[in-house]
Amino acid sequence: MISAETILNHLKEPIFLVDKEARILFYNKASNRLRTLARKPIETGVSVLDLVSADRQDIVRMLLQQTFQHHITETVEAEYADLDGRPHYFEVTYSPLPYKDDMHACIEVRDITPQKTFERKSVRLLRDYQNVLENANALIFSVDSREYITDWNKECTRITHFEKNEILAQRVAKLADEKNRESMAILMAKVLSGMPVNNYELVISDKEQDQLTLLVNVTPKFNDKNDVVGALFVGQDITELSTYRFSLEQQVLDRTEKLKEALEKERELVALKDRFVSMASHELRTPLSSIEHSVRHIRSTCSLPHDEFGALDKIEFQVGLMRNLLEDILTLEKGNVQKLKASYQSFDLIHFLDELAEEVLISRQHSHRIEKRLSHPSIGMVCDNKLLRNIFINLLSNAMKFSPDSDKGLLFITRNDDETVDVVVQDDGIGIPEADLKRIFDPFTRGSNAGSITGTGLGLSIVKRAVETLQGKLLFESTVGKGTKVTVQLACSPDSV
Repeated sequence: MISAETILNHLKEPIFLVDKEARILFYNKASNRLRTLARKPIETGVSVLDLVSADRQDIVRMLLQQTFQHHITETVEAEYADLDGRPHYFEVTYSPLPYKDDMHACIEVRDITPQKTFERKSVRLLRDYQNVLENANALIFSVDSREYITDWNKECTRITHFEKNEILAQRVAKLADEKNRESMAILMAKVLSGMPVNNYELVISDKEQDQLTLLVNVTPKFNDKNDVVGALFVGQDITELSTYRFSLEQQVLDRTEKLKEALEKERELVALKDRFVSMASHELRTPLSSIEHSVRHIRSTCSLPHDEFGALDKIEFQVGLMRNLLEDILTLEKGNVQKLKASYQSFDLIHFLDELAEEVLISRQHSHRIEKRLSHPSIGMVCDNKLLRNIFINLLSNAMKFSPDSDKGLLFITRNDDETVDVVVQDDGIGIPEADLKRIFDPFTRGSNAGSITGTGLGLSIVKRAVETLQGKLLFESTVGKGTKVTVQLACSPDSV
């Protein structure tokens, strides 16, 4: 039969049995881990009062007295420092243990140092995180699952004039007037169902009942059980942009109605639309850059828990998508509004593509490498380098983006005898299904196998328009699972076309 001593020696936590005089009658093997913290050697017959620090002796004496006299089991926390001054935290349980006609006390010591250290770091990180959010150059506020506002930073106060003590514990619907309350309710229902909402134009009313338009990202907050417990709003005030945009839209509508039958008036309307796109793109870049700067500031100034970094990653990811989409739409819109025109300059094609490839590699964080094969060390070109940039930035980026399982792309540059040059971009990526090849140059069209790979579906449409403007040829070959090969053939100068 296994003895009690054998059982106690197999326990992972230190155990001490003491008598009424606080003398150690027995200690298990796990107790040896406490030797560096004890004031005296741990031995049978030594008083446990002599093992603890002087400032804890009265507490231990009182706990032992309660254990022996009132047969009470008590659990307390204790802090000790080792020889190097590092703190250790323990949960100590004092339990009465009757034995024959006598009474002993069982002292169980559980090391909770990792837990306490984590708690203290978490509190410190939370304090730093709250300080960053409080002073961020973006409106940041949060609500709980019942839509009551639980946090409100200084930028929120500056924009809305609501002080924190005026708005906390108020329902978020207070920010919306009667006209916009329904849209606020729809937004909250979507977010509290667990779906994030990005780049949403939220119309609210400030303290003076003036309307404000905010561009916000709203992210659900989850607990450990994956239940939605609230939502975090991060945004910028775009009231001025929204008002100006509305004004321009109204002008477009008015002018369209008046100038339907006149070609000259129609051209004026096209010009107005073009100016609107240009103004909108400029104004949209400002809030996007501000959001991106605020996220980088948060990321660089404090250490956050993994789930909070996930929220920052989502914000950065959506800002990047918005910026790329904006640039692509602008290029496409320019081609729709007016025919693209080439502006010719002289330059060396090899050097130009080297710089372009390096730029793409940097933007892709060097996830791939580009192997170049050249027919000549230099090739003189008279061409539009802006249009060439649109072509090869898209092709090289696609070659890397759609080759997640390969770390390289191929770039062939060949000068032909007929004063043309072939530039081939080839990858070993996922390829494009045959059924999709007929429509790959249509705007906003992506391969059906693109899956979660990000993109706007505008890149190849922009490439095709640029190549046509330069009176070049575009050849496209792709096989699913083997990769894609794109050949761009261009004249070395417009005179040879």
